[in-house]
This record gives sequence, C-alpha cells and structure tokens, in this order.
Amino acid sequence: MAQTIERSVEAEVETSPVRIRKLGHVVFRVRDVERSKKFYTEILNFRVSDTNENGMVFMNTCGDHHTIAIAPAALGDAAAQPARDQLGLSHFAMQVGSIDELFEIRETDILYTAEGKVTGIE
Repeated sequence: MAQTIERSVEAEVETSPVRIRKLGHVVFRVRDVERSKKFYTEILNFRVSDTNENGMVFMNTCGDHHTIAIAPAALGDAAAQPARDQLGLSHFAMQVGSIDELFEIRETDILYTAEGKVTGIE
C-alpha cells in the first residue's frame, strides 16, 4: 500500500530542477519477437515505427518514434523469467478507453499473461 509523507508548510523543501513531462519509452527483452509484436500491434493497437539490424522492433501509439521496443533475448526460447526475489521491472501500466476493451482480448487467438496466468487460445 502506498504511503503519503506529510511535511509541514514551514519546512524548507529543496526540489530538483528536473521535471519529467512523460515516460519516453520502455524496452523489453522477449523470447519471441514476432509473437510479442503480434500482441502489441493486434491487441493493443501499437504501430511498428522501425526495426533495426539487431532484431529490435520499435512501436508507438502517439507521435513519438517509439513508446515500446522489443528486443530478442540472447537465449531466445530458453530465456527464463527472473525469480520474484530478483531486481527488475515489476510492471507498468497504460491507460485504455474502458475496461471492456480489455475484456475483448479474451476473444482473440493470441496468448497473453494476466495476473501471472497464461490465458487465451492457441
């Protein structure tokens, strides 16, 4: 649960001059680039904006060159998920139009993971 830290108005607070305006992009290493590209483009409606010689695929949803990029993991299909006690990205979230949009994913033939469970139809 998040905790709010309250500070008195009288306390002098030093602030950083850095002001983040938005998240630039996220890059994922994946086992199967084509499968991941299919998920992001067909389910979440990202558009491929570029690819490179290393097999990376760059995708966007709004004006930027890329919001998400996927790169092949060096071990490919043999790549393992990190253990829960290891450091790493826990998750990130994207805003969608409605919860109904997410429920429509269940009607696709693309496998996806929800709450740690593989779902969908092969």
